[in-house]
Amino acid sequence: MVLLNDELAGYLRLEFLWSQIPHIALIHVMDTLRKRGCSRKLLDFVIQNLKNRGFNVTYNSSQADEPEPQAWHRHMGFEECGMICGINDGGIGEIFFKKVF
Repeated sequence: MVLLNDELAGYLRLEFLWSQIPHIALIHVMDTLRKRGCSRKLLDFVIQNLKNRGFNVTYNSSQADEPEPQAWHRHMGFEECGMICGINDGGIGEIFFKKVF
């Protein structure tokens, strides 16, 4: 969770796939508070926490028909690392990203 001027600006949920692989399951910044560095603060906090625990990578994903989230991933230094076709409603694929730190 990140606050901006004492107002909830956003939150991030970290999960571990197979209890071992860090995966950002959700990151959300309130629409009115975007473009102010909130997602970077959330991501930096999680990465530092993961580093302190001995990890050097985290994963995330985005639906194949969502260009804005894909652009965010690339802007934050994530690299595309795979795709599962047809996994979402309507046959939409899921693009996976990884960030090595």
